[in-house]
Amino acid sequence: MEEVIKNPTSGVEKEPQLWLWKNFELTEMWSYILFFLCEISHLLGNKSNIGTETAYLELAFLINPYYVTERLYQTPVFSHEHRTKIFKKLHDEGIVLKFSEPN
Repeated sequence: MEEVIKNPTSGVEKEPQLWLWKNFELTEMWSYILFFLCEISHLLGNKSNIGTETAYLELAFLINPYYVTERLYQTPVFSHEHRTKIFKKLHDEGIVLKFSEPN
């Protein structure tokens, strides 16, 4: 898969290549939708009938952790204190990102 991303003309057939990009597109879309529901649920608070923000956030994080991490830093919906609590909770539950150092 990594080879296809780095060199799309490496002799890989078109059908598997399209599947790869469609799969990426679907994970991005579902992460976006779930994070949006998390934000809406947070804004509505007790008035929400769509559930709690935590369930949406954790599911989105499991699908695409890098996208959700980026959105958590960018969204104006959560205060800095709340954002810190979210990251601490995810870390304490064992849901952490592992970044590697560039070579």
